[in-house]
Amino acid sequence: MALLPAVDLARHLGDTSKRGDDLAQVDLLQIPAQRLDEAAIHLQATLQEAFEKLESASVEAVYVERLTANGVRRIYGVLTREAVESAYRF
Repeated sequence: MALLPAVDLARHLGDTSKRGDDLAQVDLLQIPAQRLDEAAIHLQATLQEAFEKLESASVEAVYVERLTANGVRRIYGVLTREAVESAYRF
């Protein structure tokens, strides 16, 4: 599994619609895009824990999640390595 930037998906959908191709099914693996390897961290994790996860899992991004009361995993956002490292520089 990897993260696909929304801008790359939007660009592909725009190009596809301009060509008149069918948008009913899109194979996300066939879209030319930068993909980021990812790992999960809990919603209450600290920035330090996010950095440690990036290092230990050798990934480029972490997605922030928590398990809801009814057992559904909810994703709240994504932190890239660049964003975490930038926060530590300031």
